[in-house]
Amino acid sequence: MIAAALAGCSRKAPAPPAPPPPPVTVAQPVEETIIDYRDFTGRTAAIDSVVVRARVTGYVQSVLFKEGTEVKTGDLLYEIDPRPYEAALAQAEGNVSASEARLQRQEADLERASKLLETSVISREEFDRAASELAETRGTLQSARAAVDRARLDLEFTHVSSPIAGLTGKNELTVGNLVTADVTALTSIVSVDPIHAWFDVDERSVLFYRERIRAKELESARDTDIHVLLGLSDEEGFPHAGVIDFVDNELDPTSGTIRIRAKFPNPERLISPGFFVRIRVPFSQPHPALLVDERALASDQRGWYVYVVDAQGTVQYRPVVIGESREGRVVIADGVAPGEQVIVIGGQRARPGVKVEAHPAEAPAGADAAPAPGQASTNG
Repeated sequence: MIAAALAGCSRKAPAPPAPPPPPVTVAQPVEETIIDYRDFTGRTAAIDSVVVRARVTGYVQSVLFKEGTEVKTGDLLYEIDPRPYEAALAQAEGNVSASEARLQRQEADLERASKLLETSVISREEFDRAASELAETRGTLQSARAAVDRARLDLEFTHVSSPIAGLTGKNELTVGNLVTADVTALTSIVSVDPIHAWFDVDERSVLFYRERIRAKELESARDTDIHVLLGLSDEEGFPHAGVIDFVDNELDPTSGTIRIRAKFPNPERLISPGFFVRIRVPFSQPHPALLVDERALASDQRGWYVYVVDAQGTVQYRPVVIGESREGRVVIADGVAPGEQVIVIGGQRARPGVKVEAHPAEAPAGADAAPAPGQASTNG
């Protein structure tokens, strides 16, 4: 029995079964046509801005607008007491009537003097005096008519109207206050639609853009309309579209940037002057690109890499060159080919040369949708 027991102990135990290949989730790169963008920050500013001042001196009789509301060009804002200017106009019109009557009488006198001169009843000196008085009266009449025009203009200036369409500011004077012509500020108005956005572009971006212009890949903003996108600080993406309408003529040596201005429609009044904004500027023409799920990316000392599963189910290490991301996907500039299976989930269980069990991933939200304006991926 002891020999049988020893014989049983000498038998080897059966080897455990090999573990199954670890499961991973894979997805193919998505092929899309994208545009390379660069993003900058800036501030909005009104296209038109006016400080409203009175053109005549007087006392404010009425304020006809509500602070902080929109007005149209020509809307009445203030009324200054018109009575002194109505009296001045009446006096000027009276002077015109008197000068016209005097002119009519002197024209008749000169006509009679001309006949009397022919018969030598009056001397040449008397005739010349009558002609001179007539010319003087004509000049006086012209001056009086000009005074009427000025008085009528001053009377019109007692009604202070909005010179532009826009948003009114604070009312600086209430009824009863004295206004000094061309000095006293009454309120301010800024235009709101369209609106400007100013932003600074760094020197490296300027040089990169000009290089692409020389390569005929892009056009200069000085020669054509370059469409740009704008996003407010609380908005996702860049939902507002506009065009660049000004590029400064020199680089600021203190900041190393160049000032650029873009114009944006603002019909819903979502943008106000002084807002902080993000500006997205295209730096390429539309071109094809590959995008992979950003969960596939990993990094080591050599840089970014992904794991790819080949046709035999074996994991391969792939170093990649990436661009920027959009909606959970990243542009792959180099390292992955269309149709390859990239591991997006379970990469921590995979190693190069190891076989895995690959399962296709569900398409990420928005993967099948066309890129919305301002959301195309950026590469560079």
